[in-house]
Amino acid sequence: MFNGSDPAKASYEASCDCQWTVGNDPNDCNASITPSQTQTYKISGYTDPAADTVNITNLNKPDVVDDRAANIANDFYEITLNVSDEVEPGDVLRITACKDVGNYESNCNVTNYTVVNAPGEDTNVNITLNHYCLNYHPDYPFSTWEQDNWSGPAVMQMMVNHYRSMEPAQSDLNETGIVHNQPCNSELEFVDPDGMRWTLNDILHNTSSYGGGNYANYDIGNYDNLDSVLHYICYWQHKGPGVAPTDGDYSNWMVIRGIHTSVNPYPQSSGSYDIYGFWINDPNPTGIGENTYKTVNQWTNDYYSTLTGVNVDDNYLNRYVAVCEPPVQPDCEIKLVSSKPRFDDAITTPLAEMTLTANSPEQVSYKKVLRNDNSRKIVTAAIDGVNEELVPYDAAFAEVFAKTVSGKPKFVSGDNENYYIIPFDLSVKERLKPIKKSIADIRKIKQKTLVVVLIDTEDGSFKEASWVEDPVEYLPVSEAKALQLIHNEADISIEKPTTELVHRDASPYYPDWKVTIGDNVFFVSQDGTVSQE
Repeated sequence: MFNGSDPAKASYEASCDCQWTVGNDPNDCNASITPSQTQTYKISGYTDPAADTVNITNLNKPDVVDDRAANIANDFYEITLNVSDEVEPGDVLRITACKDVGNYESNCNVTNYTVVNAPGEDTNVNITLNHYCLNYHPDYPFSTWEQDNWSGPAVMQMMVNHYRSMEPAQSDLNETGIVHNQPCNSELEFVDPDGMRWTLNDILHNTSSYGGGNYANYDIGNYDNLDSVLHYICYWQHKGPGVAPTDGDYSNWMVIRGIHTSVNPYPQSSGSYDIYGFWINDPNPTGIGENTYKTVNQWTNDYYSTLTGVNVDDNYLNRYVAVCEPPVQPDCEIKLVSSKPRFDDAITTPLAEMTLTANSPEQVSYKKVLRNDNSRKIVTAAIDGVNEELVPYDAAFAEVFAKTVSGKPKFVSGDNENYYIIPFDLSVKERLKPIKKSIADIRKIKQKTLVVVLIDTEDGSFKEASWVEDPVEYLPVSEAKALQLIHNEADISIEKPTTELVHRDASPYYPDWKVTIGDNVFFVSQDGTVSQE
């Protein structure tokens, strides 16, 4: 009778008081055979405090179970998965639990749990929401500097606009700031901490300037040790973002617009807490690189340091400095948490001959090349890093990252340490949404990058990520373009050039091409400027 013919159906219904139901089990007519039952696996537990969301991804089957929402009742969660298509014994489940507590604050936890009883149930898989995030995005205003010595005015503009709707001009902020710099910096082209504090408080603290009003009271935290200044920054973040000079001088101030710690630092009058990273607004107008999340090691190793490049009479020489409000906080022990290593062994990037077109005819060059299997390892490390260390803690980033597919990793030589750049581009599916285009047309679009991730070359640990709302053309100067530009300066046909990406003075997201031809060394920046060593 299984999927029988129409005559068989008519005969069956005529001979009994029943209705024919087409099925897919040939044993339906044999009562002695019990149909197989789908086996299931349930995982459940409690969250402390009660989470708003608990999502689960099976890291062994991410194409089947990806960010699956669990059922939640108060502080209890549970989810049921099918065995074995959705889960099997030994699979690793990534459990992400979060609670939005308002005022730009959230508590979260990311736990990897190995399945034991499948089929069956794993109970009391309890989760403590032991990560705290305070991130003023997307409401925090953003400004880029209008002149390359105006990072101070640009960050002051952001800080003022955070509190009031008026927008002072960067030219006015720059002029006022420099006038109130320390005497030793009266001729400096940058605003120093004293100039910034005076200008901010003139606008925001109980004054008649710009209409008056008591909005904020800024002061300068300066310390001889890193832990103290990071605690100062984190403790007062609840009053509003602070700012800090980077690169050892006052040429590139950045806004610290969010913190990622183990607990809310503000109520901690004693004890200790962990620091994982910071959300940073960099006013340097580059697109990629302006809006970033930096792990605490990346922030303190590559950006934030003592002021060694300032005037010898500067009050803050060899000090860690930040401008926050207000100035004093109770002592508390902090721990800087390193990002998780994701390589078993360091990946090698040997030199290899490559043929590419640079002007004409074809040019053979030497460059560092990644094998396909190593490229996959690097991309996997980048994806795992952001999925565990950023996506759960930043909904805005998660929304952008979900639209992307990974591009080809690039090796970059740095002064302090080497790193890989991994661009993530808007997927073809997402690019097809707004307008109907052919695949050939889509491939021609250069403005396609949404996210760029940096990871360490030695252990694959996540360093930082930057993202934009609208796609940009990333690394506009290709290797071939760099060789074309150098062709105007030297005869590159005489000897095979060696090319590599290097981080020099610019943003780590926009490395230069270093081209070595015999004894000659050229650098080509991403704006097309050619210089020679």
